Amino acid sequence: MNLKKKITFYVLFIILLIGITNITAYYFIYFKYTHIKINGKYVNKQKYSIESVNIYNKYLKRLHHLRDPYLFKENELLFNSIGEGKMVLLQGDSWVERFSESTDAKKAFKKYSDLHNIKFIMAGTSSYSPSLYQAQLQILKSDYKINPDVLITFFDQTDIGDELCRYKSNRYTEDENIFVKSYANYNEGRLYFMDFYLDRIKILTSKKLSLLKLILLTKSNVIEKYFTTFTKTCGFDKIMKPLYEGLDTKDYEYFAEIVNDYFNYIFTKTDITKMIIVTHPHLKNLTGDYKINIKSVLKEIVNKSKFKKNIIFHNFNNEHVLRYLEEKKNKKFLCIFVPGDEASHLCDVYQYKVIVPSILRRLNQ
Repeated sequence: MNLKKKITFYVLFIILLIGITNITAYYFIYFKYTHIKINGKYVNKQKYSIESVNIYNKYLKRLHHLRDPYLFKENELLFNSIGEGKMVLLQGDSWVERFSESTDAKKAFKKYSDLHNIKFIMAGTSSYSPSLYQAQLQILKSDYKINPDVLITFFDQTDIGDELCRYKSNRYTEDENIFVKSYANYNEGRLYFMDFYLDRIKILTSKKLSLLKLILLTKSNVIEKYFTTFTKTCGFDKIMKPLYEGLDTKDYEYFAEIVNDYFNYIFTKTDITKMIIVTHPHLKNLTGDYKINIKSVLKEIVNKSKFKKNIIFHNFNNEHVLRYLEEKKNKKFLCIFVPGDEASHLCDVYQYKVIVPSILRRLNQ
């Protein structure tokens, strides 16, 4: 074989090798990042887009983090809506975000919406707490013209720890508005440090060859896993600490100040005339492992507030939940709390059969 033929052979071989490798990379990305196997079939799970990155970049410095771009489409990163009519806004952390993830819960809201001409704005976002409820409310009003008459806020037990640990040093005032800035670098914690997530979305949505995408994705994962030293500045144990140990005077006063700022914005800067505060115990409220319940903390704050006449409580008390736990034994409900979940998130069946209908009945009253 002469030199010319050898060169041609090797060039063709390299092209073929790159082609096969590129196809392999394409299918690897396809199965790992964009599709999921359900009942033997691969279904498109991709939610992210380059617009997701743009929205994150727009709001990250004011809202600390948005919804997970791998779980929510770009137009649902701040909120999603259900139905048409008079607006009712729901705020909260992952407990309310789960309403937007549950098909059955969304059906319950849609049914109520159709009957009562209500448009539900579902703004629940994982790990949000009063500082971010206020910051979110400001942005929904200014950027999306969402200014309802009624607000439902689901305060989770973890809201206290989130305020004291995660957001206290990131909260700031700009033009008389309260915002919470994002983590500036990985030293502030792994959870909600979004740089790696957003970089991978940029790679996945680019027009690069699949082989190059895979190389860049692998590089990003390796750097994050092996060459980035995340410090646990605010781990879950610290967030739960006030629940296990109670609140000292200084921490109580700070949390009360944050909640009162939120109330003041609601009733002086928006058209909201009625607020419904919803609370629900964690499993460890029922077992007595927690020393405090956010319900009691909030009631004390509201009783001293000049806006208390505009605030209604809808508390799922311990006795209510224990009754359903007893019915669980009789197989009426399969699940109350997600098994093994330290944050005591609710199972979908209990959520849409008990929690959502109860809140909607309160709204109707």
